[in-house]
Amino acid sequence: MFKGKLKNKFAVFATSAVMAVSSVAGVVPSAMADSDLGLDNYAKLLQYSLYFYDANYCGIGAGEKSHITWRDDCHTENIANGGFHDAGDGIICGLTEGFTASTLGWLYYEYKDEFQKTGTYAHLKDITNEFAQFFKNCTTLDADGNVTNFIYEIGDDGIDHGKWRAPELMPQRGSNEYYSTTNGASNVAAQYAAALAQNYINFGNEEDLNYAKALYAFATKYRTMTYEQ
Repeated sequence: MFKGKLKNKFAVFATSAVMAVSSVAGVVPSAMADSDLGLDNYAKLLQYSLYFYDANYCGIGAGEKSHITWRDDCHTENIANGGFHDAGDGIICGLTEGFTASTLGWLYYEYKDEFQKTGTYAHLKDITNEFAQFFKNCTTLDADGNVTNFIYEIGDDGIDHGKWRAPELMPQRGSNEYYSTTNGASNVAAQYAAALAQNYINFGNEEDLNYAKALYAFATKYRTMTYEQ
């Protein structure tokens, strides 16, 4: 049993939990007809698509943040807290993390009325704020606001892909399971910057904008790619 802090958590209907698990695994249960899943109800599908992120929260507070009751805290000693696992395994890949966050932010920017009408505004905001906070947790700034170091991946392909299990049951990270740079990975830094800038446009957090500017300056200064994804 996971030692859950399930008090005051938002309980999700069983169907949504099935959909979240299926999203992580990359399959939709064939036993369910489209009508059973409500695949013609786009408001419901929008909500269910956000449960994918609830299934993949990482770090201290994951149990409280997730809308899925069977999730709990995991990887509590990560060097940078928070973020989301990459599609169901335990890795946190900066490039995909940044791309996903900026895409979600742009989606809200273009269709904010739909999020308001379907009651998914607060849920989406929680998710994009989590992404933004994680990117800031990964970034070290000096006294002048310049990036001196940032983390662009957490995890190990061999370890994380070698044994699939609930993240709550995964061991803590080893010292060799972090990738950071003082002068590279510009493609990831630029993705972080885009996501933070988009989150600032949507929700007005000045700190997001400050980090976005710093990461963009870092990316344009070094202009080097990383393939550690």
